[in-house]
Amino acid sequence: MTKEKNIFVCSNCKETSTKWLGRCPYCGAWGTMQEQAAELEVKKKNNTAKVLKMSCISDEEFEDSKRFDSGFAEVNRVLGGGLVEGGLTLICGEPGMGKSTLLLQICNKIKITKPIFYFSGEENTKQIKLRASRLKVTNENIFLFSNTDIEAIEETVKQKSPGFVVIDSIQTVQCKETAFTSSISQVKEATIRLMQLAKEQNIMIFVVGHVNKEGALAGPKVLEHIVDTVLYLEGERSSSYRILRTVKNRFGPTSEVAILDMEENGLVEIDDPATAMLDDNPEPVPGTCVTGLLEGTRVLFLEIQALVTKSSFAMPRRTAAGIDYNRICVLLAVLEKRLGLNFGSLDAYVNVVGGFRLNEPGADLAIVLALLSTVKDKPIMKKTVAFGEVDLTGGLRSITNAKLRVQEAQRLGFERCILPSTTLNKFRPKEFKIELIGIQSLKELKSFF
Repeated sequence: MTKEKNIFVCSNCKETSTKWLGRCPYCGAWGTMQEQAAELEVKKKNNTAKVLKMSCISDEEFEDSKRFDSGFAEVNRVLGGGLVEGGLTLICGEPGMGKSTLLLQICNKIKITKPIFYFSGEENTKQIKLRASRLKVTNENIFLFSNTDIEAIEETVKQKSPGFVVIDSIQTVQCKETAFTSSISQVKEATIRLMQLAKEQNIMIFVVGHVNKEGALAGPKVLEHIVDTVLYLEGERSSSYRILRTVKNRFGPTSEVAILDMEENGLVEIDDPATAMLDDNPEPVPGTCVTGLLEGTRVLFLEIQALVTKSSFAMPRRTAAGIDYNRICVLLAVLEKRLGLNFGSLDAYVNVVGGFRLNEPGADLAIVLALLSTVKDKPIMKKTVAFGEVDLTGGLRSITNAKLRVQEAQRLGFERCILPSTTLNKFRPKEFKIELIGIQSLKELKSFF
């Protein structure tokens, strides 16, 4: 039974509404709702629901999910020990970051006996084979498909029973229930069906997701709630380094990162990720300082560069790369108020070397030292690392896992470490060979210059 009905379709995201709206509630675009005629299928309701089977948690022993080696030790660590059987993983990032390259390399290195299926909606099989040849993929257990029909994908997986499936990408998958590809409802529906497929068939599925110009996942935020694991592949186009970050993981820890290097033959692991972002400058340079950033259970050492120069504009410029812009403005205001410095007629530029992005306040002290170094035009002492949170009063607050950061700095050959006095008081005397310098407020930094 069908009934004619007019609907309104957004020309931007292709989502529908039963009434006209000035602004699309899904994508936020104005004046894009256009009226169209549609057929709505009406089904009679019937009471055919079945009572669900109950299973008490104490009736049987539940074993841990089986994990498989991805072929990358760093990727295994980020995932919590390897790929989980029956898990749905979403990997997203900007175009050109290497998402398809990484997945094709995992397909080549993963140790499973069942077939590996690679479904691509953006490339045909010839293009994938060309990329596989460049990456030196030799696994004969990989089978390629150039199809985007979700029903065909489901039927193929159910009949052939593969062990590992890649969907590249979720925005290209077509569902008959949603007429428009790449719409929000289509992405959500396809992801839900793939999740059910992964659980029913007990197979590992990786889904590639696009990001929009703001850097967020293209599609509803609920997409991240559907999948088991969410990975972000980040990096700068001008740099060969790629950072694989865990945002969500139902089978392991979150906030873990892996450092990979994009080479001619694909992505390779970094032997010592802790110092991958550091530059090998033989002598200290004014305006630079090294800090220890905690990512999950790993400490990464990053070089922060600052440049302060006389402004040629009525309003001085504030530029931050890899650091929150508002945080830089706050630190500049603290320096003006507590140390009497005047940045009102100066341009300030702060950058994190290597394309990494700082997400914790522990780097505040290193940023302040880099700014003071460029203002005084004097370098900081050689082989010095600093970390600590700066508050609005100009004081320094303790940071988490300070002992782990100091231990890693000592292992890498740093000779001195500047940190808050409250953190230093928690350490035992002569516990470290590295020189520990504790400060209580920013006023004590004047003695360094």
